Amino acid sequence: MKIINDIENEQSILLKYLDANLATFHSYGVLELYKDTFHNGNPRIENIASLLCVAVHYNTIHMDKYLELIFTLIDELYQSYLKGEWLEFGYNRHDDSTGYKGTVTTGFIIVALSYALHNHPEHQDSTEIKKIIFKTCDDLFMNENGGKVIKADINRNNVINTNLMAALSFYFATLLLNPNSNRHTQYTCAIKRIVRESICHQNFSGLYPYQSDSPRVSFLYHSMVTGLIDFLNKNLILDPFISYVNRFSGLSFFKKFKGTIIDWELETLSDKSGAPWIYSWALNIDFMSESPKRRHLLFNILKDRQNEDGFFHSDFDKRSDPFYSAWVSFSFFLYLFSCNQVRGYIPAKYSLVKLVILKFLYFIIVLKMYKSFAYRKFMNQVLNCGMSTTSWRE
Repeated sequence: MKIINDIENEQSILLKYLDANLATFHSYGVLELYKDTFHNGNPRIENIASLLCVAVHYNTIHMDKYLELIFTLIDELYQSYLKGEWLEFGYNRHDDSTGYKGTVTTGFIIVALSYALHNHPEHQDSTEIKKIIFKTCDDLFMNENGGKVIKADINRNNVINTNLMAALSFYFATLLLNPNSNRHTQYTCAIKRIVRESICHQNFSGLYPYQSDSPRVSFLYHSMVTGLIDFLNKNLILDPFISYVNRFSGLSFFKKFKGTIIDWELETLSDKSGAPWIYSWALNIDFMSESPKRRHLLFNILKDRQNEDGFFHSDFDKRSDPFYSAWVSFSFFLYLFSCNQVRGYIPAKYSLVKLVILKFLYFIIVLKMYKSFAYRKFMNQVLNCGMSTTSWRE
């Protein structure tokens, strides 16, 4: 069944962004698309990956207008992998330019390459690129443990949005697999483990914390987590209980609005406050997108955040931000992808027993979290021994 098909006018948001990048590409080449002068100058492969997703999506509508860009971006990601440049960089001016292997960046790339090859299997290097996709996903799979995935080489915390980005990678990789294959089965099981692990961390008010060992909530990542859970559920898992539970998260998100903007002062973890991609991730939240009023609220906010050059700005800074724009376009693309999918029906029912069990599990998680927090504080009082973060394997 297709949902929310009244989006032709809203698609102009991404077309404006895409055409701006296409003009840059034709004038200055693909390397110009990497630039992130707004934050700390490090190259952002996420810019290339998100642009590829959008270009492939609109190529099906506008025929061959973006075909040159699509194949150039595929080749660029392919060559970047061979050079070992699939790196994640820090977000502030104090971070070095060395970079490190990161799951979130990898998720962008796997989604982009998988979707591109799914729509353009005729690419000359499609066989080799598929090998890269599966090798990368196999590596993610090896690093998955009970629904938890290592965030990055230098960050071992159990970060919920990162786990779900790995699940998103698995989902898009399955588009290239035979549904009866063993790899397809293993990836699907990993997705279900990750989603199960994620919803167990939903607090009693319906909010998701940034990471498992902290009660602090970032509105930005709550939007991302809620949207990813709904995306994976409606496109693959089709579990009515997950849909029911996550509606509390969607409602909690909507309650954070103050007029036509998020009330950022209410959050307990101010990580990237004001970032415009909070609104594009929210399009993937069923509670937000299934209501025409709430959906068009998000569209209007995104239009207001888009500058004349096609890029987006934050709630607190009117300057165009290419890196944040990549996040907007990536999450917007996922929304459009879901709208075009023909999928099964999720019955509107839930189990009260399951809900009680889920909240009991959350209560146990909270007890473990505060126990771990108290232990680290105590040990650091005795001797500062580097216990500010926990190992990803508990």
